Amino acid sequence: MVISKDEALQFALAFAAREFKESKVRLCPEDAKVRVENTGFGYSSLGMSKVHWSVLIPIKSNDPSVAAIDPDFVIALVSDDGSKTCWFPVM
Repeated sequence: MVISKDEALQFALAFAAREFKESKVRLCPEDAKVRVENTGFGYSSLGMSKVHWSVLIPIKSNDPSVAAIDPDFVIALVSDDGSKTCWFPVM
């Protein structure tokens, strides 16, 4: 891997923060989980490098009228060199 686990986390958090800038949803980076993926859906369908990072970021609502969010996380994929970041589709 060209970039470290911590660098992958920072790429993913920056990507997610831009997307959620105007949202009533808050990212919870302190609870994020990072792991290495080897091939899989990100590689075969999303155009990521064969080996890439998967970053699961929990989210919470800032809207008091929302009791629960389902799913309560987002997943960003980061290429092994940090040149590409994309969402992993979560239902």
